[in-house]
Amino acid sequence: MRPNCEKESVTGRRANRHGYALMLVMLFVVLFGAMLGVAWRRVASALRVEHALAVRTFADHGSVQALDLAMRVLETRVRRDSSNTPKIDVSADLSTMTPTLQASPCQCKVQLNVSSDPAHPQLHWYKVIFTRTGDNPDGTSAWSVGVSVAQPSEDLSSYLPMPTNPP
Repeated sequence: MRPNCEKESVTGRRANRHGYALMLVMLFVVLFGAMLGVAWRRVASALRVEHALAVRTFADHGSVQALDLAMRVLETRVRRDSSNTPKIDVSADLSTMTPTLQASPCQCKVQLNVSSDPAHPQLHWYKVIFTRTGDNPDGTSAWSVGVSVAQPSEDLSSYLPMPTNPP
């Protein structure tokens, strides 16, 4: 065997590789990195969307509860007075013969627990405003309901307590 000659294969020919394996590995690493970058961008975008949805759902939790109560009030407590005008019955005592009817807009307040942990309640006040928008063709009255979170410093003494029990 000659001391300073190139490697020969078992067949007696010279190996013709000259670093192609290293180039293939580097090409694979670059392509894999590019694919990972594209995939990560999509995954990061999906994570941002899901996080925003979770934050919005948590923030709307109490407002949705207040809106649910408002819809129950509209379903069960709309009465017509002597002049046939639809008003909301805000009576606390349902056994009275003369209900307390409130004309539009009717401003009510309700305190709700927005915590998912019953051992640590988080109570927030919500303002619910019922506004009569007109009459429907079938003779029923149309209403608009607005729900908003009351600020801690806000005075809610002019708001009526929202009736929570059906008549």
